[in-house]
Amino acid sequence: MNANSNLTASIEMYLEYKKLAQEAQEIADSYANELKTVLVENGQNRMSVGNYTIIFSDCTRTEINRKRLELEQSDVYKEYLKSTSYKRFQVS
Repeated sequence: MNANSNLTASIEMYLEYKKLAQEAQEIADSYANELKTVLVENGQNRMSVGNYTIIFSDCTRTEINRKRLELEQSDVYKEYLKSTSYKRFQVS
């Protein structure tokens, strides 16, 4: 088997496992939605079941409105911009 064939096989395995991971995530999400529904239907945000505790609660996150800051205070926006370099991997 030549190097190109090995790479092709590795790419195919990679894509297959990515697909399986996506399918597994969809199943996990389905179970999470089922558990959330039980909590909502019972008017609870926390429930103990055996050794487990499930929690479905409201959370708040405060963020800077970047678009508005850029529009109204572009000099401040530009002063605080930070660039990050990274490597991206993709197979197509």
